[in-house]
Amino acid sequence: MRKIFAILVAALIAVLLSSCNKDDNYGYPAKVSFTAEGGVLYVYGEKHIHFLSIADYDGKEWHDETPQDSPMLSASHDWLTAVYDSSAKKITITAAANLSGEKRTLYVRGSVKDSVADIKVEQN
Repeated sequence: MRKIFAILVAALIAVLLSSCNKDDNYGYPAKVSFTAEGGVLYVYGEKHIHFLSIADYDGKEWHDETPQDSPMLSASHDWLTAVYDSSAKKITITAAANLSGEKRTLYVRGSVKDSVADIKVEQN
């Protein structure tokens, strides 16, 4: 009986620790891809975002002056625009056409509590 109890306690601790893990990116996808033609994608998450920005691979960020916790947040840089709708926990990601012929990458970053949900955006 003690052995079963110990196993149940260990399983409960494992479940509790895994629920604190950000590995799921708060329900938002870790990566999205666009063709060279560009377009619009809609992504949904489980948690509300309080601040939105676009970052490059060096970590430099760009964001609009939308007040934090506004029902609509937006950020744009170069070829990418992201708009967050808090009523649906939805991010609309728009990529302009890639005329350079080279693959490009930016990151949509959303603040979730004391952490960040990162979405890698690639375009061929």
